[in-house]
Amino acid sequence: MARTFESLVVWQKARSLNKRIELELDKIPASKTDYDLNRQIKRASNSVMSNIAEGSSRGTKADYVRFIDMASGSSSEIRSHLYVYLDYEILEPSVVKELQAKSTEINKMLTGLKKTLKNAK
Repeated sequence: MARTFESLVVWQKARSLNKRIELELDKIPASKTDYDLNRQIKRASNSVMSNIAEGSSRGTKADYVRFIDMASGSSSEIRSHLYVYLDYEILEPSVVKELQAKSTEINKMLTGLKKTLKNAK
């Protein structure tokens, strides 16, 4: 567990997704903007990378795993929010699909990290 969170590919991907979400939300016309929904998805997106970082700095594997679980939950929350953007035609379906795929990939990586942590001696 000596690696920094910045060296974790899953954190790098979470950071990239966070930025991509911000950029896509900035493109939404004011007439279609739901500021509460935007704040929710931004918080969830930031939470993924923040929980990975915080967990990696905790003193125990159990704490690290708990924060990875929270990051995974936030990643799922992103996917759920994206359905609202899709259903109300706020974002293009291709953008929603891309962002959901990135979130799903992050979830899979978090599952792998969690397994690695649980199996580490």
